[in-house]
Amino acid sequence: MFDRAGDEGPTSVLIGMLQVEVGAETGAALFAWGYHPHINWRDGHLPQPVATPGIVRFDEDFTYAVSVSVASPMEWATTRDESSGWLRVAPADSQVDEALVEIATDVLLGHRDGEFAAVWLRPTVIDSLGEDDD
Repeated sequence: MFDRAGDEGPTSVLIGMLQVEVGAETGAALFAWGYHPHINWRDGHLPQPVATPGIVRFDEDFTYAVSVSVASPMEWATTRDESSGWLRVAPADSQVDEALVEIATDVLLGHRDGEFAAVWLRPTVIDSLGEDDD
């Protein structure tokens, strides 16, 4: 995966505090990470995503370790489909009609008309306390 980053190292595209890691030299998306609290997620139905495995390149002049923000924390909304486990992070009230590319396992990036349109994630939820429910 880091072969896609190039020699200059990584940086991030930010959607609030959710980050899409990209190669500073290549602009290629690598994976998603960051803080994305569930308190602001809304429940809803999402269609089963159909994605093509591939590489997404951002058309941006990146600098190593200098993140680029594409949306403020509340500008994009998160919809959670509890039945499928998928989350869609996209501009508020946008239509679910973007083309999807799988950049990593359970990490999809959406584009529409050549523009970055959404991040789809299927996170694994782990009980952080490790306690039994007895």
